[in-house]
Amino acid sequence: MYKFKFYLFRQGVIPILVSFLSKRSREEDGEEMAEAVLTTLGNVAVLTNYHEEFYTHLHSLFALVDLESIAIQLQTMKLLVNLSTNPNMVPSLLGAKVKQPQPFLRSPP
Repeated sequence: MYKFKFYLFRQGVIPILVSFLSKRSREEDGEEMAEAVLTTLGNVAVLTNYHEEFYTHLHSLFALVDLESIAIQLQTMKLLVNLSTNPNMVPSLLGAKVKQPQPFLRSPP
């Protein structure tokens, strides 16, 4: 079973999940699914083996912090924190382009 899971993630599941987030997290009915996908990605990001898969998607993840959903903001921040535990990821996280600095976990207007 473990080998099967490893094969799935190495075949590009992480980019597919991140692209799903970019589209669905902004839709009202997609918020719960986006939160579940973020939780899954956060759990995967506990293992540094998969961090390289996230490099090209950091800008998409940072964009999710700007959404009004507190749940999506929180799960995105947990994912980014998990990624930040890898010293190789820190320069990419610090260099990621964001729209503007935002207070984290801000309340909706």
